Amino acid sequence: MINNKGLFFSFLIGGVIGSIIALLYAPKPGKRLRNDISKKTNEYLKEGKKKTIETMNDVKEKVETTLGNANDFLNSGMEKIERKSEK
Repeated sequence: MINNKGLFFSFLIGGVIGSIIALLYAPKPGKRLRNDISKKTNEYLKEGKKKTIETMNDVKEKVETTLGNANDFLNSGMEKIERKSEK
């Protein structure tokens, strides 16, 4: 099974590295090149933060759902035990 998030981050990191290499080999003056690298780095950092927050929210939602299901399962089991002990 392929981990989609791991695959996404691998492509993201590859894209960042590829972009930096392309910028470094582009025929531009040093100041302009540094400005371009700074802009791209900031864009990737913002995108990374956004994806991190989205992932954290997804995980939080899944944990809450799992805990709710586990709680329902335990309550159901407790009710069964109580009914059997009453008999």
